[in-house]
Amino acid sequence: MNKSIFLKEVMEQPEAMRRLLSLKSELLRVFKNFKGRGEILMLGMGASYYAAEFAALSLNFRGIPARAMPLSQALMLGKDFIERFYPILLISQSGRTIELIRLLEKFEKLKDRFFLITNDPESDGALLVNKNQVIPIEAGIEEAMGSSKTFMNTIMVLSIMIESIVEEDWDLHRVVDSVERALSTDIDDLSWRVESSGRSVFVSWAEGVPIYGMGSLTMIEVAKLSSIAIEGGMFRHGTMEIMASSPALFLFPIRKNPIMRKFESLLEDIEGFGFQPAVVIPNEDCIYPACFLSGLAVLQRVAEKVAKRKGLIPGTGIFASKVTRKE
Repeated sequence: MNKSIFLKEVMEQPEAMRRLLSLKSELLRVFKNFKGRGEILMLGMGASYYAAEFAALSLNFRGIPARAMPLSQALMLGKDFIERFYPILLISQSGRTIELIRLLEKFEKLKDRFFLITNDPESDGALLVNKNQVIPIEAGIEEAMGSSKTFMNTIMVLSIMIESIVEEDWDLHRVVDSVERALSTDIDDLSWRVESSGRSVFVSWAEGVPIYGMGSLTMIEVAKLSSIAIEGGMFRHGTMEIMASSPALFLFPIRKNPIMRKFESLLEDIEGFGFQPAVVIPNEDCIYPACFLSGLAVLQRVAEKVAKRKGLIPGTGIFASKVTRKE
């Protein structure tokens, strides 16, 4: 059976991530001036917003002030709010998102604060930013609805930025290896769970929550199924009642405390209720925040397989489009 365009792009992810990492030294030259400059603001929509939230959380956990916000909300704020931040990272895989263009036009006088992370350095948005402040993610052409390699490479760019600011080594080549292994995982049982339930709940911790927020968006865009992502502690605050409707429940930890302790406690309680969740966890040698990407790779393949079983064309929108042009 021929691969769908979505699956083709999913399987290209390790190559795209390694291509990006080969340019790490160039990215570090851009990011070296970010440290100690002030609170970082990161803005995006859809998949790009989840990437922004991932980076903001990672920085916050390491004592660095940062904030993530949808571009659409930032547009409703005034200059007095926006100019409190430096740098301001605008994340748009296409570089043509309508909210991006509107914001760059509205705050043209703050142009020197803006850095654009995009897959198209020749896009309309890129032309409104200083050329030396356009940061390409080098994901290659992506046509499918349901961001795959552009999201992965955006997370990798942001991870390099975080490494630079907090002076940590996240061993990102190991993250790529983990994603590559995940793409060969047997997904028959997982896809059956999702398909038979018709809904999915993804529970994770720390930076994993926005990563699986992206997983939830993938399930919606590709398989057209209801899906939510929630932090483990928040799941205990009422949301556990969703188990009464027998959703496909997934837990996504990484092998690092306190995350593992919280995961083990929650798993014990869930199993005590007679519920058997799916657990997706990276190898023991992958313990950095970007390692959550390996679980996302599994979900991408699950969404694609479920979509095909439903008679859908994975990567094709019905109501939405790859690039959103209306506010």
